[in-house]
Amino acid sequence: MVILVDAVQSDLPVGRIVRFDAAKEPVPSQFFHYSTHDFGLAESVEMARALGKLPPNLIIYGIAGKQFCLGDTPSAPVLEAVSRVVENIQKELHQWFLD
Repeated sequence: MVILVDAVQSDLPVGRIVRFDAAKEPVPSQFFHYSTHDFGLAESVEMARALGKLPPNLIIYGIAGKQFCLGDTPSAPVLEAVSRVVENIQKELHQWFLD
């Protein structure tokens, strides 16, 4: 099982959490379109899918942000969302490995 967490730049409210099961559905590029590389997260996942290299279990969490400058401090809604994502991941891992 692979779980990725990334920042999302969109029209969503700051701190909103999105979750995608990339093994079952395409990853929308409009959420994960910024990267320091030529490919963003969505393009990388879809390339792995096309090459038959996608992990059988790939969950992606995105947390909507507002400012994405190097050195910016995350806002309170983003930090709260990080805590909720950590809790969600703990639940998913518990279900995956213990149920």
